[in-house]
Amino acid sequence: MTDHRNELLNNFERRVYELLGLCDRQRKRIEELKELVVAKDKELQEASRLAEEWKARYNDLLTARVVATDDTSMRNARKRLADLVKKVDRCIDLLKSE
Repeated sequence: MTDHRNELLNNFERRVYELLGLCDRQRKRIEELKELVVAKDKELQEASRLAEEWKARYNDLLTARVVATDDTSMRNARKRLADLVKKVDRCIDLLKSE
């Protein structure tokens, strides 16, 4: 009977040590995963910051395009107006000469 108890006790002791080893491995794995989460969180924050920066640049480019388009349209309008003024001046000169 003593041998049976010793065998059970040894088996129990071995399983407790296995369980403790498993707990240590799981604890280490949890720490690794926590570090990974922190690193991924930093990456996410950096990506979010970059996305905001690019969004701001995109909006600036859109604004610049609108301003450039308006500036070009204004130049074209001034040129057309100058051409019309020249034509009107020619017509006035022709009417005066008749």
